[in-house]
Amino acid sequence: MSSSSKSTSADCKLMDRLVPDESHGRLVGLLGTTYELQPEFFETDFLPTLFGLGAWDDRSWSSRIALEKKLSELEAATLLMDAHPYRARPRSLRIEVQPVCMPGGASLHAKVLVGVYEKAIRVILGSANLTEPGYRRNREVVAVLTASEDRPGEVRLVREVIEQFRDRLQPWQSASVSRVYELADELLADWPIASALRQEWFVWSGGGETPLWQQFLSHWPDGEPAGQITIVSPFWSAEHTLGPLAAFLSELRRRNSLADAAELRLLTCAEPETADTFLPKLPESFASFDSASLGVAATALAVDPRVTSEEIDPGLGFLGQRSLHAKVVLVEGPETSLAYFGSANFTRRGWGFMSAPNLEAGLILRRTGADRTGLQGLIPRTTGAPVSLNGSAHGRIAAAEPNPEASAWPRFVQDVRLVPSSSDLSRLELVIQVDTDTEIGGWCITHTDDEAPDTPLFEKTLDRPVEREVRISLTPQQLERILREQEVCVRWSECETGRNVPVNVALDARAELPLCPGAITPAELHLIAYYQGQVAWEDLYPEPAQPEEEDETKATDTDELFGVDTSRIQSYLIREFVEALSGIRDDLARAALAPPQCMRLALLGQVSPVTLARHVLKAVQDGERTPTAAGFQLVEILACLESARHTEVTDKYQDNWAALVTDATGRVQEVLTQLTRQYADDLPESFGVYVETIRNHWRLQEIAK
Repeated sequence: MSSSSKSTSADCKLMDRLVPDESHGRLVGLLGTTYELQPEFFETDFLPTLFGLGAWDDRSWSSRIALEKKLSELEAATLLMDAHPYRARPRSLRIEVQPVCMPGGASLHAKVLVGVYEKAIRVILGSANLTEPGYRRNREVVAVLTASEDRPGEVRLVREVIEQFRDRLQPWQSASVSRVYELADELLADWPIASALRQEWFVWSGGGETPLWQQFLSHWPDGEPAGQITIVSPFWSAEHTLGPLAAFLSELRRRNSLADAAELRLLTCAEPETADTFLPKLPESFASFDSASLGVAATALAVDPRVTSEEIDPGLGFLGQRSLHAKVVLVEGPETSLAYFGSANFTRRGWGFMSAPNLEAGLILRRTGADRTGLQGLIPRTTGAPVSLNGSAHGRIAAAEPNPEASAWPRFVQDVRLVPSSSDLSRLELVIQVDTDTEIGGWCITHTDDEAPDTPLFEKTLDRPVEREVRISLTPQQLERILREQEVCVRWSECETGRNVPVNVALDARAELPLCPGAITPAELHLIAYYQGQVAWEDLYPEPAQPEEEDETKATDTDELFGVDTSRIQSYLIREFVEALSGIRDDLARAALAPPQCMRLALLGQVSPVTLARHVLKAVQDGERTPTAAGFQLVEILACLESARHTEVTDKYQDNWAALVTDATGRVQEVLTQLTRQYADDLPESFGVYVETIRNHWRLQEIAK
């Protein structure tokens, strides 16, 4: 890993590292873990930067539509986070959010983001949560790894990230997670692995047999004395003869790898003492901790929270202080330096000094010779004189606050998901996955703002057994409300007020989602205008009217928006439709060169020939179109799809394109069949001959090409 792969938010470059590289192609899959998640930051800052949309913190409707379009083009996107700090999910249901409840009081504490592009895989891992402080304000340490056919140096590390992700988080492997693995595996299978001597290792700790501290020290050369150990951590466990430091140093001594009178430096958060001075913040036990009992000379230092002019662009206007959130361990000997940085605080759970460790992720780097100096860049600047930990540090260190108790979480509810109905694939049902081994007594699921619901969505009573999968049929009103709220509330005896849990959507049901709650499905005129090139894709979704504007909006006819004489709507529409046919073919030709999800949107989504065909049939059913005119339109749409079968397609996606075109053709054919059955008496006898003539015409043209 090159030194440029390491970034800290202290130099305000972390967000810059999210900006996409055009040579990587489109982002097609996203998979991440985080302890905390700020949905607003994730949607208005992180994702726009990741997609290259710009407009930091832009909350406008047009920006949201642009973001939803990008998300709808992803094959899959999943975030896994620790359940206890969960407060809300992102507004887009195209992002799967899975709260993870670890056993034994442990936490999902790893911070890893995997972005799969058409031609590359990027991994962002380190100490930063998916929050605004994590990516813009704290002092963090993060690595950005990029693997591609042209960059084999980091292929091995990226492969390890994917393999260990799959192994450690297997219980939460949804279809969306599996799809990201598949996308990554397809790329990694064709890329060479650099054969250079290994100096870096990805390590995912917790949930395995070997704790992090043992994995880390296994890479230290036996017999080389470690003369200086620097530990950077914002959180610590109480220290005593059986504490984390004692265990860590004892292992080095057992390996004959601890120098006499070795120096131990503990870098921690700064507590203001005066306007210009700070004290290091540690658990109270460190005030009486005598490091000499462990054979080392230990000091505590406060990491300087002040921001220097070199750290930040003055134009951003950030004048505050930076809280320490980086986690680093650096061991230095005469010949070797060994470093860890990642998500693990130097605590009993973080580094695995107890039986139920957190799930953590990080990198281990080993350097020798002149390359060792680069690891010093991981250590942040300190302020004030070192405080000797010699048993009498009272008054010279500040006591750290105790960790707050974890809030209750319904661990018996494993997943809440909208899935296609088994009886009608166009309808959605709510499916609850229940862990019957931990399920307790009575509980219920309600809408999120029902303080005293009379009719919960589901209720489990004491005398009612429950299956592992509960399927709930939804009324249109219930479904609309769930799509708007995007959460349901679980109430049980331990938490009668309830906890909101996120609702996710099955991959095969996302085509039925509105672009976003409140967005109006584009009308036929809008689709025609889009295919004619008169309006941009984003303009098809105007901002919903505010309540005081509703009456005025209802009085505004779609035709009036386009300046159309409604008395001549059919003749106008047919003429405009004919002029849009070349645009339909061009739009499909562009989609054929894109990844499969973009193909799917162009063929089956809300802006597609299938949706246009459904609008045409509805116009007949509403008495606004003659069956003959509608039949003409549907046949021409089928001809466009027939033409699309023979358009140029990216080699690796040819099977995807063929299957999707067949699917779209079948759906439009169903609409045409419905028209001919319902309005057989209104169609001329020659209509069937016309249909075959048009189809044969396009087939012959494509053969000629």
